[in-house]
Amino acid sequence: MVVLGSAALAGGGLPEKTSAWYRCEDGTRVQATYHNPPSRESFVNLRWKNKSVQLPLAISGSGSRYSDGKLEWWVAGNASTGWKEVGMLHRLNSRTGQMDVVIYQECKLL
Repeated sequence: MVVLGSAALAGGGLPEKTSAWYRCEDGTRVQATYHNPPSRESFVNLRWKNKSVQLPLAISGSGSRYSDGKLEWWVAGNASTGWKEVGMLHRLNSRTGQMDVVIYQECKLL
């Protein structure tokens, strides 16, 4: 079983780089390239429309979360999707660090 967002592979080990495409609820396609370099913290490069951003791995209660304190990309599988990975990109409130505005939701792994 491969879980791209958390880059976990059966049998152990992390790939240094894994790419995936997601289609969000509004039809927007997001490309996520997950990096797990052996000498530094993991991060994701996200590309959508004419934008791109790099977000470092952050602590998550479930799934995988990447955040720079302004934007957050969170991916996880759940029973409603048949345990297929789903992502969400949102802006964080600069004062509280809580989700402020959803940019893309229900981004399903293609």
